[in-house]
Amino acid sequence: MVNDGFKPVFVGVYAKDLIIDKLYIDIDGGIAKSLPITQKFVNYLKEKGYTIIIVCTGIKGFHIYIEIKPFRVKLVKKTVIFIKNQLKLRTLSLIYDCFGIVDTNFFDTHVMGDIDRLTRVPETLRPDNDNKTYCAFMPYASFEDLHISDIYTLIKNPVRFNYPTLKEKKLTDIPVVEKIKFHIIERPPITQSMENLDNNILKNIIRPCLFRHLNVPEPLHTVRVAATVDLLRFYSIEEIISLYSKLNWVDWDEDLTRRYIDGIKNKNFNSYSCSKLRSDNIPRRCCVD
Repeated sequence: MVNDGFKPVFVGVYAKDLIIDKLYIDIDGGIAKSLPITQKFVNYLKEKGYTIIIVCTGIKGFHIYIEIKPFRVKLVKKTVIFIKNQLKLRTLSLIYDCFGIVDTNFFDTHVMGDIDRLTRVPETLRPDNDNKTYCAFMPYASFEDLHISDIYTLIKNPVRFNYPTLKEKKLTDIPVVEKIKFHIIERPPITQSMENLDNNILKNIIRPCLFRHLNVPEPLHTVRVAATVDLLRFYSIEEIISLYSKLNWVDWDEDLTRRYIDGIKNKNFNSYSCSKLRSDNIPRRCCVD
């Protein structure tokens, strides 16, 4: 793989033809803190008979893929919105049924139901980590018994594991919890891994036109919004603030930026298209360079 170890390697959670075949769960908070949460949830899913795949991201936590019976979504706006809401509702219901609450300090609710979501490709080396760790598959049979030291061994030396093939459940087979309680805690300010990030990281993540227009003393509002929408796919609010703080904007205001990013996250925007960026005075050359 050409970019392996040099650039982040991502793939769509769902196929472009909108065949829905899984629920996607992102558990953050750091590997050590999120491990017991993930182990409890994995044990719950096994007991309920779900077909799952477990992946450690290599730095921040774990991804769980819950396989469901595939179905195709018609490209009708109301249908797409309905399916997004159903995917999110069923995912939240599973978490709540397991823990009695949805702790957003670990479970990223922003990614639930996002049919345009990108995810790290397992068995790829992370370029944003000095420890040279991989996004790696975890063992199905023994995952609940693993110690943190076992996890670090696996993300340094990835191994492929056998997973059982179970009968896939339909999305509608997943029970819905009517009233779900949330436990919301602000994430830690900045993780150690983010402190050394610089413009090279931004350059490898966001589109060239956005990167170029962010690196000016006072970027256009459209540029900031479009870049933030893309970055929210991979990073927390505090991590994005850490990146932006190093760009030397003349109007830099950390508190205001935090409020703007939080508002963008809550609105769940789709990524800006190139035509949209051009219509907002982003030159076409930047979009194709």
